[in-house]
Amino acid sequence: MEHRTTIVLDPELVDQAAKALGTIGIKPTVCAALNAIVQADRRRRLIERFTDPDGYDDDALAEARSSWNRSAVS
Repeated sequence: MEHRTTIVLDPELVDQAAKALGTIGIKPTVCAALNAIVQADRRRRLIERFTDPDGYDDDALAEARSSWNRSAVS
């Protein structure tokens, strides 16, 4: 479900983000940036699980693999 809103964005920041993400246009740039933040947070939490002896379980590796978004790496 999409949520329509109006926000004021710094055009220079949007341009810098678009270059970093390889996107064209405001909506794809904002969506890619939000996705990058969510993926980075998932990886951070997984790193915490792997470094905590009590946090690792059989599903941790599968979760780590599924959290890696290969399309965002290009």
